[in-house]
Amino acid sequence: MIGSAIGCSLTKSRGATSLNRPANAGFLAYVATLPEARGLGVGRALGETVLAWARDAGYPTIATDWRSANLEADRSWRGLGFRPSFRRLHRLIR
Repeated sequence: MIGSAIGCSLTKSRGATSLNRPANAGFLAYVATLPEARGLGVGRALGETVLAWARDAGYPTIATDWRSANLEADRSWRGLGFRPSFRRLHRLIR
């Protein structure tokens, strides 16, 4: 195995609430590839598989959650058509 992905209903995500939970949406919950398989198209194939599953399951939209500081993930998800919809900010209190 060189990669894995999980797709489900967005209602399964504890982080997706209120405005961050569009009605009847799928959720690309997880995609990962082994480091030595990166750049071979594995992540894209897994992402496209979850998108196809969501379409076939009747979801009109699909959400995912990634950190834009993760440049590889940011490029990958944008390449699959995902667009940012909000920002979450935090700061450390010392």
